Amino acid sequence: MNKLGIIIKREYLTRVKNKSFLIITFLGPIFFVALMIAPTLLALNSDKIESKKAIAVLDETGWFYQKFTNTDANTFVYHDENENIDSLKKLVIEEVYDAILYIPGTSLNIPVNAKLFSNKQVPMTLSSYIETL
Repeated sequence: MNKLGIIIKREYLTRVKNKSFLIITFLGPIFFVALMIAPTLLALNSDKIESKKAIAVLDETGWFYQKFTNTDANTFVYHDENENIDSLKKLVIEEVYDAILYIPGTSLNIPVNAKLFSNKQVPMTLSSYIETL
């Protein structure tokens, strides 16, 4: 049994004294923390870098007319409720608007099936602002 302990001790010490073991031990956790923090920082910075967004609002219910206020980052352009959603989608493809907020008419009291159409990723601040109203 004594020989087995000597072999285990020798193998352990050769692994621990290896440079790659030391590098992985100390830099590994730092690397994983960076992988978790980097996407969050990039998402927050991309909202600040983006230019002013033009959002077309097609509200068939009429309940949200003039509820969205224009900010430094977003401009809301309201369209007549009789306008066609497909014509607005073409304007998004032509990059006249950055996104369309479509709120279809409903027979219920609360429209729960509103949709946001866009060719590019919508900033988190814009989607959270729309969800709060």
